[in-house]
Amino acid sequence: MIDKKIIDHLPSTFGVYLFKRKNKILYVGKSINIKARVFSHLKNALLDKKESLIISLSDSIESRVTENEFKALLLESYLIKKYQPKYNAICKDGKSYLYIKITVKDNFPKILLCRKENDMKSIYFGPFSSVKVATDLINDIRHVIPFCTQKNITKHPCFLFKDWTL
Repeated sequence: MIDKKIIDHLPSTFGVYLFKRKNKILYVGKSINIKARVFSHLKNALLDKKESLIISLSDSIESRVTENEFKALLLESYLIKKYQPKYNAICKDGKSYLYIKITVKDNFPKILLCRKENDMKSIYFGPFSSVKVATDLINDIRHVIPFCTQKNITKHPCFLFKDWTL
């Protein structure tokens, strides 16, 4: 069982954390403050059965620091896909994994959400635990790097098109 002493040694920065039992990963999470987020799992264990199971079954916590929240999200998705932890929701909903797909081989690449991967013509990011998480990420990226969201390319620019030649 995880106690407060283990949590005290965790970093207070961006990254992912892994609840483990005998080196088997039970749950992967991401946070902007690993120590605070893991501590919240400990508090939530008093109210939530899933949280209680994660805390009571775990014998260690591993953390991996990242440069920012976006990299933490990508690392979390990668680790969930690789290890398929028992207590991550993505493994329990009965659906296939949700990915962000970038059609890089098209003349005008598109960014889409999809549940199937590897058409050998695109780059995939994920898996993501929900549509909301994936769409929020796409919207956050769009604020930094503008891109067209039209599914069908026409002769007219996208409504959100930015003219970078001005």
